[in-house]
Amino acid sequence: MSQYEYDAAGNRTEISRLIKDEEGENYEKEEYRYDPLNQLVEVKNRNEKNRKYFYDSLGNRVRMEEWTKEGTTDAVNYQYDDLNRLIKSYEDGESPSEGKNFEYDS
Repeated sequence: MSQYEYDAAGNRTEISRLIKDEEGENYEKEEYRYDPLNQLVEVKNRNEKNRKYFYDSLGNRVRMEEWTKEGTTDAVNYQYDDLNRLIKSYEDGESPSEGKNFEYDS
């Protein structure tokens, strides 16, 4: 069973999920935080990974960083064309030419 909470702008602020494990029943909780433009900037999960999102001045998501309790960090960078369409994503440690390309029909 999952429970969802939202803010006044309709943004999801929390998900609680009932998980059955060796210890019995526990709730896993994810919290969501937004900037004044209602862009998702952070997701916190107390049990596993946390994420932060970064945007350019046009509102395009340009970077996502993910870390664990142990401090392990992964990051993905995003590039856009002049029409603000996603054209490339690549992880830290990769060159942009090694990442994923996205193409669009005319």
